[in-house]
Amino acid sequence: MPGRFPTPFDYNSKAVIEAVVQPIYHMMTFNATTPATLRFFQATGGANEIVAYPGLLNGGQLANPKIFVVYGYRMHETEDVPNDALVADLKALRYNSWCKFFVGVKEYLTCPMFMVPSGFGIFSSGADASGVTTNTTGAAGWPTFFNRMSIEKRKITLPPQQGFYWDLTPIGITAGQLHQNRNIWTILDGEFGREVM
Repeated sequence: MPGRFPTPFDYNSKAVIEAVVQPIYHMMTFNATTPATLRFFQATGGANEIVAYPGLLNGGQLANPKIFVVYGYRMHETEDVPNDALVADLKALRYNSWCKFFVGVKEYLTCPMFMVPSGFGIFSSGADASGVTTNTTGAAGWPTFFNRMSIEKRKITLPPQQGFYWDLTPIGITAGQLHQNRNIWTILDGEFGREVM
């Protein structure tokens, strides 16, 4: 996406689109009241949500003439793993869940959760019974910022006023089986096009 260009979706508008590197993200908490499938980018305004995507309306749509070009996906969970039980929680969630990404009615991605790295990593450090320090790298990948599921060769453009969402469905695991609640972040990496006059 070049620096500035006329909006391609509203031919009568005089607005110019300015491209900025800005992720779209949504956090929901996996807890005892979590539904069978978590639907990200369809904000419900719940107490266990952080909704931070620029210019998005409730219902998962970009306001006209804003656009977003998706370069890659990330998923991240809170890393509170001071003991083996909590590491097992993270692995159970990562290895027993699947993800789907939709734009409108079109499905653009279906994969197990462990295929979508965090880029921020999950890392724990503690001591065993004898006092020896132990370090454990969790299941969300190495904590390198550019570690993401890249789709740069086949970028997806989210046009204005087009619904989109990301589903996360845990299979065979419920929040009640976890030792603590987990905040789960879904992040779309890419370029956000906002209008300037």
